[in-house]
Amino acid sequence: MLIRKLRPSFAGFALLLPACDAPCPSQPSVCSSSATLRFVLEDGTPQAYELRIRTVENGVEEEDRCLVIAPLPSDWPTRSFTGVCVRNSVSLQVQPVLATGCTPHVTPTPDGIGVGSECNTTVTHHELLLYRRSQPEVVEIQAIRGDESFAPLTLTPQYADFYPDGEHCSTRCPVADEQRSFTDLTLPVDASSRGAVE
Repeated sequence: MLIRKLRPSFAGFALLLPACDAPCPSQPSVCSSSATLRFVLEDGTPQAYELRIRTVENGVEEEDRCLVIAPLPSDWPTRSFTGVCVRNSVSLQVQPVLATGCTPHVTPTPDGIGVGSECNTTVTHHELLLYRRSQPEVVEIQAIRGDESFAPLTLTPQYADFYPDGEHCSTRCPVADEQRSFTDLTLPVDASSRGAVE
């Protein structure tokens, strides 16, 4: 008697798998629209700056004035500095940006081989962080140092949707997070006419 071994064939069939998205929480996360602007600071002599900040949101203009020290002195007791704003419509912070590097190593032991790593965290640079908890269409910043006023910098933040509970859930918050150089705030008034940056 001849017995044939038949191999299963899946040609022409599609294998459907259920979605792996986690269920949405019964109480959705709370988040809000926000605009974050980061200005990379270079090493140099610490200076006191007044920042005049104007925002436009839904046709409504709002102004604030903040005082900040940048860059921080080398003997500053803490790694960060919180700017002082008159109306507190924005928050301002000078903070370090950290980088962690790890070096793996292998060590012979009586029981075999030990594998581990040595990690070090260093400050790569500091940044001036400006944060506003809303969704302004325009942010204009003018830096003043003593009697010297610099050219205003006008920005139009670009927002992207953030879903804290996953894209399949209902909570959605437009957020903007952009990085520039602090030198963009310290150009002479007559250096150029700077319009809104797309």
